[in-house]
Amino acid sequence: MVGAPDSVDGPGPQRFDAFMEAALYDPDRGFYGAGAGGAGRRGDFLTAPEVGPLFGAVLARWLDACWDRCGRPDPFNAIDAGAGPGTLVRSILAASPACAAALRWTLADRSPAARTTKQKARVERANAALSLAILALVLGVAVAAAGVAAAHTVLPATATGAACAIAWAAVTDRPAALGRVLRVAALLAGGGTPIALAAVYVTHVRPGRAGGAVLAACAACAALGLGAALLDRRLSRGPVLFAQALEKAARAAGRPDPDEALEEALLALARPAPDGNVWRSPALYRLHPPEVVTVDRAGYAHVERGELPPGLLELAQAEPEGVLRAEVLRAGAVRRPEVRAMLAWLDDRPADAVVVLYEGADPLAVLALPRSERTGPMPLEEALALRVLADRLGAIVAVSAALARSRARELTSRERAESEGAEAERLAGVIDHQAGRLRAVAEMLARPARVAAYSPAARTAIEALERLGESGRPVTLLLAPGLDPVPWAAVAHLVSDKRDGALVFVESASGREIHDVATWRDVASSPLVAARGGTLVLLDAHALPLDVQRYIAIAAGPDVGLIVALYATVDALVGQGRIDENLADRLGDRAVALPPFAARAEDLRGLLLDRLARIGERLRGQPMGLAPQALAALTEHEWPGNDAEMEAVLVRAALVAQGDLIGLAALRASGFGFGGELTDAAAAPARDVAGPSKRPSTKPSRPRRAARG
Repeated sequence: MVGAPDSVDGPGPQRFDAFMEAALYDPDRGFYGAGAGGAGRRGDFLTAPEVGPLFGAVLARWLDACWDRCGRPDPFNAIDAGAGPGTLVRSILAASPACAAALRWTLADRSPAARTTKQKARVERANAALSLAILALVLGVAVAAAGVAAAHTVLPATATGAACAIAWAAVTDRPAALGRVLRVAALLAGGGTPIALAAVYVTHVRPGRAGGAVLAACAACAALGLGAALLDRRLSRGPVLFAQALEKAARAAGRPDPDEALEEALLALARPAPDGNVWRSPALYRLHPPEVVTVDRAGYAHVERGELPPGLLELAQAEPEGVLRAEVLRAGAVRRPEVRAMLAWLDDRPADAVVVLYEGADPLAVLALPRSERTGPMPLEEALALRVLADRLGAIVAVSAALARSRARELTSRERAESEGAEAERLAGVIDHQAGRLRAVAEMLARPARVAAYSPAARTAIEALERLGESGRPVTLLLAPGLDPVPWAAVAHLVSDKRDGALVFVESASGREIHDVATWRDVASSPLVAARGGTLVLLDAHALPLDVQRYIAIAAGPDVGLIVALYATVDALVGQGRIDENLADRLGDRAVALPPFAARAEDLRGLLLDRLARIGERLRGQPMGLAPQALAALTEHEWPGNDAEMEAVLVRAALVAQGDLIGLAALRASGFGFGGELTDAAAAPARDVAGPSKRPSTKPSRPRRAARG
């Protein structure tokens, strides 16, 4: 018992057999009874015999074992309950069991689809048997009436022939072939009987010409037999005409080119209307994408958007062989209002039937066949031929759809590749533009180191930096007090393979955040992340905490160039505990000592003039210059503070100078001291050149340094 609160018979428990009876065969909701489900490759599920021959072979061996245990009876009866189209029985017989000769099969099936198919087969068999029996009797009566043989001899023979024909029609496994056999037999009988009777008559009337008459009759009958198939096509213009078109279309569907085969198959099914003015083409409705394919009189396919009416596909799938005929809809339109729209759709085409095309178990398309000249229902021969055609067309449409999808994917991929190529070019342009901007900034930063590098010390330092920069290894800059490391770091960066990346400077004494290792670990704020693809320059790295130095040494990958500026050697700072050993190992002994201004006597003139010109541009909007006496005094200065001292002196002098030329008076007013006292003769030209100072210096002058020898 099973609980079925909403069962077919009402609420409450229900017997399991009754539940399954209702679930499978209830006329309204049953899986088979309502015609909504079915087995097979085009149905809702597959059974073992439909997967392959193994299951049938196993059952064949099992039947042989049962037959042996029963004493090998003959007949050996076997019943297949729920036989469907007989796939299991055919699979067993294909395995050639030893009991095959004794087997007597009984196939039982209650599903409406199976009953409909079997009913059509029984109708075909009955019609063929009746027609063959009538044909045999007519031949017997004609032979007896012509006096060829006695009636008591001919009629038993014809009765025996009719019985054999009826027995063959009842047991043949190809009921669809009965109609064709019947037509060919009728042609042979209708054409051969007069020939045979004429030969008999000539033999009786003129015995001397019996040999020639018999030979001529035999030749005529042979020719008639050879031309029976052709005569069948010519003379049977009724229901078989469409079946022959289906056969032709099926052969055309075997062509290797799917599109060409589809055109030929559809053209073979097309036909003009009875008045000859309208061309009726079959319509192939693809499901994905929703479009309809037709052919014109010249055989060219035309594709346009088209959809099936709602419910037509599901209804066609529920019909035997997936063929939905117009007469079925017409018969059900009275009690089923939902099919009236489908029937009107078929009549508008006009179409006789639709058949579902499958790819595996999935519906792929629906073929609507144009209305033929038949007046009765579609015969079984035509329905089976239509199923064969649908299977072949399904394979063609599947290949065509696969090719179409492949072409669509190719076009989409090509468009995407072109779009991505254009985007890549755009991004490459953006990257090149950004890299150009970054290089321009680095070039601007490196300019102070290159602008007056005439001295051997400066040239040696630049060459060493370029050599280390090209190697891609970390670089250590040893600084004198007040020396600016930025231009020298930019020189090393511009010759490295990271020159298109960012040049990131970190001042170790710039703030507390930079001393926190969490800042370096954070993707949003880490200077290491900002320097990826470029160079990280650590100014006063010894001022960073040791844990930050250790993290930098470990986390800086090969995509980050590393330059460290120090005021002492790495070994000395490690000994003092101010440089982490991991960072020291990463830096190695690749240190470049940057030359102080005291070692660049040849460069001082160029450095002073270039820096003062830039200061003038920044402060006054135009370059400023130095009077000869002021230039001489500045070049003789030792500059122990290097860049920092020179920048401070020149900025102060530019601020107090009255014109665009800085003289000794402006230098004195700025606080720059000289050794010794200036004579009035020396001071007068300075006033003439630079003009009087409005801000005289209040600081005493320093003793004058002896001139360099």
